[in-house]
Order: sequence, then C-alpha cells, then structure tokens
Amino acid sequence: MHLRLTKDNTSFHTKARVIYGQAGVGMGFLFTEIAPAQRPILERWLAELRGESPVAPAAIEIENRCSSSRAAAKGCERYVIEDLVAMLVQKYLLTEDEGETILRRLRDE
Repeated sequence: MHLRLTKDNTSFHTKARVIYGQAGVGMGFLFTEIAPAQRPILERWLAELRGESPVAPAAIEIENRCSSSRAAAKGCERYVIEDLVAMLVQKYLLTEDEGETILRRLRDE
C-alpha cells in the first residue's frame, strides 16, 4: 500500500505493508520502500518522539555521504539532488506531487 503520514504540514510517504491490526488500538506497518528524500522527514519525527535534539541539517548529511570517495561522485550528485528536492518540498517551494515527479524522473535516468 502507499502510506502518507502528515504532521505540521509536512508529509511522509512510503510504500508499506500492514503487519498487524488490533481493534481499538490501531495498525502496525512495515515500511517496504522509503525514498531517500523521505528518510530525513522520518528520522526527524522519530528523533522528536525519542526526545532528542533535531537531526543534523541535511547539508551535513550530504557532506558525510559525499566525502567518502571520488568514485562515488555520481551517486553523491543523486543524493544532493534528492535532498535538494526534499528541502524545496518542505519549504513549500514545490508541491509534493512536483517533488515526486522530479524524483521519479531522476530514478528513471
């Protein structure tokens, strides 16, 4: 199934599978496919639930991912673009549909 969770005007969407359902309690989901651009949203929400300080800014995450080797430069460019699209969606400069369209086209290349 496609799952969309929204909190404070920010949405997280992923593919998921229901792994249990309990009347009066709710459902448990297994996320089966999380797009890289969606991961920072989920990580930030989980950090908030644990009472931790906010997750490191995306720029630091990009730098950490991209500093490993020159051979990974092309993959690094993809991370940078995916993170940039996610930031534009979070700042409401792109709609979620526009962001997903760009990410889908990027993955199809």
